[in-house]
Amino acid sequence: MLPRTIRRRIERYTSARQRRDLAALLGDERITLLDVGARGGAPLRWQRVAPHVDLITVDSDDASTLKSDFASVYSVDAILLDRRDDVAFHRTRNPKLSSVFKPSRALLSLFERPERADVVDTRILQTRTIDDLVESGLRRPTVVKLDTQGSELLILRGADATLQHVYAIEIEVEFRRLYEGQPLFGDVEQYLGTLGFSLVDWTSTARWQRGTSGGLRSGLGELIGADALFLRLPEDLQLGHLAANELRRYLAVLYVYGRFELIRHVLSQPSGRSLGASTIHDVELRCDDLERRLRRSRRLISSVNALGTLQQHPVTGHLEY
Repeated sequence: MLPRTIRRRIERYTSARQRRDLAALLGDERITLLDVGARGGAPLRWQRVAPHVDLITVDSDDASTLKSDFASVYSVDAILLDRRDDVAFHRTRNPKLSSVFKPSRALLSLFERPERADVVDTRILQTRTIDDLVESGLRRPTVVKLDTQGSELLILRGADATLQHVYAIEIEVEFRRLYEGQPLFGDVEQYLGTLGFSLVDWTSTARWQRGTSGGLRSGLGELIGADALFLRLPEDLQLGHLAANELRRYLAVLYVYGRFELIRHVLSQPSGRSLGASTIHDVELRCDDLERRLRRSRRLISSVNALGTLQQHPVTGHLEY
């Protein structure tokens, strides 16, 4: 592992470069990120480009978010669902596992440290919807990020009108029911498909280790969940109907998530060419540079993976430039 001082220098350089790139691409425009379940602060990819982002947090417990250099930060104290109602909210020993769904003790007991999800108390709280908040004056988001321990699909169902203007959704999904009655990945993908979103990638995956007594620990565990990235793809967006400022925001979102092939596709279309030859040339050069960096990272991961496979411990990596 690199020394901390070197890692910090690399991070400062990466942030400065990406901020310059977004400044050139966005001009005076900004991206609005709605981060629901923002415990631990905004993701690193958004911290790196913070001056170009208006951040709206829901259920944030990290004061550092408020001290960051985002263009603006607005916090909402609410429990979001698909309707306005009074619901039971289960607080767990590990606050990050608290949910409107009750943890599935039968499943959790199969894995290590099941006591993390022990319910310490249950409160009745009033819920709101994203559409309700936007209608009440909340800034309309460009990107939505959800991490709410099983209730993500319900929250999306309360945001039908708002999601018509959203370009990307980064959402925690599960493949096993960690909570009683919670929707799974297939339910989320099906619903977002009806709204014109397509799954393009996992930004991270979660593997849990079985709690075996004295057994061999492989370190692989079982795939339990992931952070899924859904995008409105260019062919589903009617690019010709986007105003110039919206087109810039869309390209900026693609840039933040490293979707360079989609950026090039947009720039090859008549609507993309309306940005002007110099802007297109500049964006393409920046994409070329970043793709070269990603290729080097992939080669490094492949080398580590080859060594790990010899010991039956293959390594997987998710690249975030």
